Amino acid sequence: MRFLLRSLTRIALTTCITAILLLVAGCKPLFVGKGYPKYTGTYRNLPVDHQVEILRDHHGVPHIYAENKHDLMVAQGFVHAQDRLWQMETLRRLAAGRLAEVAGEKRLNLDYFSRVLGFAEMRRRASRQLRNDEIALLQAYVDGVNSYIHLKGGDLPLEFHSAGLKPEDWTVEDVCSFFAVTAWMFRENYQAELMELAARKTVELSEWKDIFPSYPGADIPDEPYFQTIRTMKLGPVDRAALAFFEQLPEPAASGGGTNLWAIAHGPGGKPLLANDTHMGISVPGTWYLCHLNAPGVNIIGASAPGVPGVLIGHTDTVAWGFSVFPADTVDLFVVRVDPKDPTRYFVGDRTLTMDRVAYDIGLPKGSSRRFISYRTIYGPVITGLAPGVEGAVALHWYGTVPESDLKDFSLRAVLGFMDCKTAKDVVESGRNGKYTLFNLVAADTEGGIAWHSLGAVPVRKGYSGRLPADGSSGTMGWAGFVPYDQMPGEIDPPSGVIVNTNSRVGSDTGPYPIRGSWSAPYRYERVMALLHGLPNPSVDDFQKMQMDAYSLQAVKLLPRILSYQYKDNQARAAARILKDWDYQVRAGSQGAAVFEVFLTEWVRALLGDEIGPDLFYYFHIPFKKYLIQDVLLDRPDSTLWDRKDTPEKESPQQILEMALSDTMRWLEKKLGSDSRTWSWGRLHQITWRHPGATSSLTAMLLNSGPFPADGDCNTLNANAPMPALDDYRPFIIPTLRMVIPLQDMDAMRILAPMGQSGQPGHQHYDDMVGRWLAGELVNLPSSRARVQTMAAAEMVLQP
Repeated sequence: MRFLLRSLTRIALTTCITAILLLVAGCKPLFVGKGYPKYTGTYRNLPVDHQVEILRDHHGVPHIYAENKHDLMVAQGFVHAQDRLWQMETLRRLAAGRLAEVAGEKRLNLDYFSRVLGFAEMRRRASRQLRNDEIALLQAYVDGVNSYIHLKGGDLPLEFHSAGLKPEDWTVEDVCSFFAVTAWMFRENYQAELMELAARKTVELSEWKDIFPSYPGADIPDEPYFQTIRTMKLGPVDRAALAFFEQLPEPAASGGGTNLWAIAHGPGGKPLLANDTHMGISVPGTWYLCHLNAPGVNIIGASAPGVPGVLIGHTDTVAWGFSVFPADTVDLFVVRVDPKDPTRYFVGDRTLTMDRVAYDIGLPKGSSRRFISYRTIYGPVITGLAPGVEGAVALHWYGTVPESDLKDFSLRAVLGFMDCKTAKDVVESGRNGKYTLFNLVAADTEGGIAWHSLGAVPVRKGYSGRLPADGSSGTMGWAGFVPYDQMPGEIDPPSGVIVNTNSRVGSDTGPYPIRGSWSAPYRYERVMALLHGLPNPSVDDFQKMQMDAYSLQAVKLLPRILSYQYKDNQARAAARILKDWDYQVRAGSQGAAVFEVFLTEWVRALLGDEIGPDLFYYFHIPFKKYLIQDVLLDRPDSTLWDRKDTPEKESPQQILEMALSDTMRWLEKKLGSDSRTWSWGRLHQITWRHPGATSSLTAMLLNSGPFPADGDCNTLNANAPMPALDDYRPFIIPTLRMVIPLQDMDAMRILAPMGQSGQPGHQHYDDMVGRWLAGELVNLPSSRARVQTMAAAEMVLQP
């Protein structure tokens, strides 16, 4: 009923949305029409060779039937543009560093840093490396996008009207935007290294091992160079280097809550595969469901608007999914500089001069702002270069290495999925993807299952990458990338089970060490335990597992925490609540609220004196990782227990008591003095926020939520909260849930909130949210007979 009322409200107010945006958000005059697409009828004079039929189901998912791949790509570009044109426009502008042309000065730093990171050059490189047959398919896709843009003329979605923007024609290079941007979104360790710079004078080298322990039992190397930079005078970090966390509508959160598993013997003796991808919450959602059919092609699942093909899903004989492979691909190099002229720096016995690069960032009405970047042989400098500094920090990642060192063929991998028949075929196609690091799991109808990590993992020489490196030594740097065949992977494991939850894979020793910011092992252990209790798991079982909210982290930590006899009344009250808790991180749980806030207050008590008020600015996104709170109870002698801002030496019990007391005080302030009314769902509420929702009125029209939600960073239903903002709304959620039985591909279940359409008020704008909250999935068949029975609209594209 709640969703029905909201839909009716939106329909009734459709004609005044633009006026509201004009008055409240200060937008330019808007046209009343919002550019809704038509899902029925015939469109003529399109760049197809033969007629294309597009059937949509009741959720707006298009099933495209074409006579060849060329026409298939044209049609997919057309339907992507129908439903997600503004999302696609935003993506390509982010990659090109051109958001400020539309959004104004508030996006200048973001545009500047996008250019510094090299997104535009990464796009150009990727497009130059395409084969002619691939270029032809991508050109067909952009022809479909452009055909829709030209067809609509001025009848575009409201965001274009609000910005006074007419979209430029799409190009093949624009299609390469997705992989360049997601390469940065899935980066690891960048914030940790910034935190290490910020706290280099207050945190000892040995203490970083306890703050970032990597994984259980890790042998973390000593890196004595850190002692050098502790006393080195460095300029402040450029604010633009933090733009992705400050200026996007939602923080640019990497993934890391993804669950991906497959068993070889499921229903009917065939494999069963489950995948739920966790990414930053966004409006519209990351994924767009679609079905592509042509002679020799029948592929269905989740696509990314702006990218042809299907990234996650199945063909007639093989299914696959992805999880983030959180290897470290971003490094900070510190170089010594001449204090009199900081643009002169030293590497080995050489004295070098930084390159000066000017970027003119466009603004509305044709004006622009010039930014200056200084670059070393490692990459752009991200710290100030005022006279007197002794060192500068350069950022090194994919966008700063020479084209000859890194060639990305991610689009080849995605297009190749259309032709895959077996799990081995999917693994082989995956070798082409370099810009984004994923774990790929596949299962086929012959009973085969396989997994493989893909992406470009740097081979480091002279350092591990976990701390800023000595760029002036001349002995540290990247020496290529781990060969694909040496990356972690396995085909048909004897156990018949594959599980990946972003936890550690591979080794950090040997000729090709792989270091990363691994997720804590709790989700992996929970999946394995649940599978062990399901001798004959079904689709329903896997779907239920995706909604599991049992906290193995709490199971591990709380007995130790509650073993102390606390004196403070507030701490004792918190301990009583936690003792009675069932470890279920449910929205209605009082114990879950206390536990989650306690984790934050505990880390604050441990590190707030060393890092200062910006602690959670650097630390909140890695909260899902294996971190200080997971190991420090086993290290009672760690100096991190002792606060540096008090004269006495605190014990573990004192710090825990402080954190428990602070937890109760914070909850009383936030939720009231009656603890019986406290619940996790009062803090942990999901809202899909449209970037244009700048007031309570526009929020009502454009947003979906708030909705109380289960889960935390380390439960299978991983809705990761954001303590950095002094609240606990999730910032990473399951953006896709999918279960595929290889026994019957037509029985595939899938869901991707919010909905298929990116246009507020549309019937498919947020029609999947209710199902998502309830843990329901929708059936997405791939056989023509089943699709026909579910068709709600038919559209035809003709030459």
